[in-house]
Amino acid sequence: MWILSFLPTWIFYAIVVLGTLGVIASYVLSMVPLVNQYKLPLQVVSIVVIAFGVFIIGGVENELSWQAKVKELEAQVAVATAKSNETNTIVQQKVITKIQIVKQQVEVVKKEIEVQKEYINADCKVSPIAIDLYNKAVADPSEVVK
Repeated sequence: MWILSFLPTWIFYAIVVLGTLGVIASYVLSMVPLVNQYKLPLQVVSIVVIAFGVFIIGGVENELSWQAKVKELEAQVAVATAKSNETNTIVQQKVITKIQIVKQQVEVVKKEIEVQKEYINADCKVSPIAIDLYNKAVADPSEVVK
C-alpha cells in the first residue's frame, strides 16, 4: 500500500470520523424537507468513506505489526551474529592449538627418525621401530602427547 508512505496515519482516522459524521448528518438532515432527498446518497457516500478508512487503517496496523516483527528478528540476528563471532574465535583458537600440537609431534617424530635412521635402513627391511614411528606420526595428537 504505497499510499501509506505518503500520508500520516491520523488522516485515515479522520476519514473514518468524517464518514461517521456523514451518516449521523444524513439522519439528522432527514428531518429537513428540502435536504431529505439527499439522505440516501449521503449515507451511501458516508458508508463508502467509512469502509475505505477502516480498510486503510487495517493496512496501516498490519504494516506496523510487520515492521515490529522485522525489528524483533533483526535484534535476534544481531544476537546470533555476536554469538557466532564468539564461537568462531573459540574454534579458531582450538584449531590453532591443534595445529601447533601436530607440528610439534611431527618435529619430534622427524628427530626420532634421524636418530634411528641407521637402524631403520639396516638390511633394507621395515623395522618395527619404523612402523611405530610412522604410527606415531599419523596418530591423533591427543593420544600421543600425554
